[in-house]
Amino acid sequence: MQYRVVYQIVPAGVGPDDYEPHELERVETVLELSDPEPVGMLGEQMLEYGPPIPEVKRAVRAAVGLEEDDEPIILTLESA
Repeated sequence: MQYRVVYQIVPAGVGPDDYEPHELERVETVLELSDPEPVGMLGEQMLEYGPPIPEVKRAVRAAVGLEEDDEPIILTLESA
C-alpha cells in the first residue's frame, strides 16, 4: 500500500542539542509499505495499525540513500 510520509533528517554526528526542529528540512515522499493490519471495531468503524515505524524508517533510508548514521524523524504517515 502507498503511504505519504513527511519526515526530517538529522545528519550523522548531530545531537539533539545541536539543532532546532524548525531548522531541519521537511521532506514529503510516497512510499510502498506493508498493508495495515486490522485491530478491531470501534463502534461501526474498523481500526487498523499502519506499518511499524522501523519499517517506515528503513523505507525512507532506502528511498533517499541515507548514510548509516543519518536519522530520519517521521512526522506524519497517511495513506496516499
